[in-house]
Amino acid sequence: MRQATFTILFFLAGWASRAQFVFVPGTTHDFGNVDTWHNDPAHFRLVNTGAKPLAILRLTGNKNILAEYPKTYIQPGDTGLVVLRYYTPAEGPFSENVEVMLSASDRPVQLTVKGRIRTIAADALTACPGGQLQGTPPNFSQNFTVLDSRTGKIIPGAQFFVGTQGQSVDRFRIPVPGRAVNKTYRSGMYVLQISADGYSTVDTGIVILAGVRNFTFYLDRPLREEIPVAAVPEPERPQTPASPPPLPPPARPAETEPVAAAVADSLDTNPVLPLSRFRPNNIVFVLDVSSSMRILGRMDMLKEAMLRLTEVLRRADRVSIITFTTSPVTRIQGVDGSRKDTLSAIIRSFTASGATNGIRGLRYAYELAERHFIRDGNNMVIIGTDGVFAQTDENGVGIGALVEEYLAKNIKLGVMAFGRDAEAIRSMEKTAARGQGGFMRMDDPAKAPALLLEQIRVQSARP
Repeated sequence: MRQATFTILFFLAGWASRAQFVFVPGTTHDFGNVDTWHNDPAHFRLVNTGAKPLAILRLTGNKNILAEYPKTYIQPGDTGLVVLRYYTPAEGPFSENVEVMLSASDRPVQLTVKGRIRTIAADALTACPGGQLQGTPPNFSQNFTVLDSRTGKIIPGAQFFVGTQGQSVDRFRIPVPGRAVNKTYRSGMYVLQISADGYSTVDTGIVILAGVRNFTFYLDRPLREEIPVAAVPEPERPQTPASPPPLPPPARPAETEPVAAAVADSLDTNPVLPLSRFRPNNIVFVLDVSSSMRILGRMDMLKEAMLRLTEVLRRADRVSIITFTTSPVTRIQGVDGSRKDTLSAIIRSFTASGATNGIRGLRYAYELAERHFIRDGNNMVIIGTDGVFAQTDENGVGIGALVEEYLAKNIKLGVMAFGRDAEAIRSMEKTAARGQGGFMRMDDPAKAPALLLEQIRVQSARP
């Protein structure tokens, strides 16, 4: 069988797309011919044309440039001023670039100062005052909390490892008795590893922005029946071109079955999803939270759609959430729909950063859907992404075969498609058609929440 790597490719927008959230009237300040150099300032305006607050994370460039820039959010419609001062002992032409990394983009905005100095003024400084490195990121205070995904209680003794750019930054623990830990870090992107005795370790990433912020993470206790995928025997396939008949759902643990006591309070009282008309749902979300999801408000649309659905879920429904960047993270599994506060807190905590690797997340999502299977219910995996699917995984198994394998077990696949790349959209639409779980084009913030909710209604409607 042909070998290939099953990945999700993401296409980052260029400057035309970045202009949707920031407008820079001029990126070059040309001093021209300067008879006498006095370390004159160069002013650059960054206009936030997006719908959410914008922060300058850091500036990088020549050590002889001193940068002044906002240390708080630039609100939508407001302007942030960046002031650059160049210090040099040399006469003649100069051209220096400074890169500005913004919270809403993976790529920096480049600012340039240039000119030709004829003479240096007697009172001019020839080196950056105090030896100060320009663009040093500001420090911001953050609160960190770790909760048990099922009880919602703080996990005392949970340990954090914090790193950035391949280097260790910090280690700390949640104290006993458990409470939030306040830490101060420079603005930028960080990787986290969170662990606690008796819980599955979480690897994730965060972005430190301006202002105090609360980060809440949820840890799961491992499933008792969980075994490595490699140890699961492959079912024998009939040597016939005809498709095998659908397999009956495997036996499920009793606690995953909806019972009368668990749904009595929601029976026919939910105006959007009454149980008399809509079957219980077992939904596993596989959500892309990579850096490209920050572009054009995609992460905001994803959150709003998820929060809208959470509002109407019932106790009979089961929800699992997996997020993926460089590696997948299980945020919660098999929780019932009445746990709205817990689900909302997890959804609101999503931050977009890092690269992407969706293969393990998608396969594990199918396994979770199978483990929490609801007989006579709507069992499905929904992936939310702006990427295009390759056709095979690292073992050479085609994505079509994977989708059809679980479709035969009555587990569908739906797709929430973000982004505007034509190839990605075609690929995701084709994948959703195979999975029979619906294709949702998430390109309008006003309509995105209704699309997800309506698709759940369509898939769970009783015959």
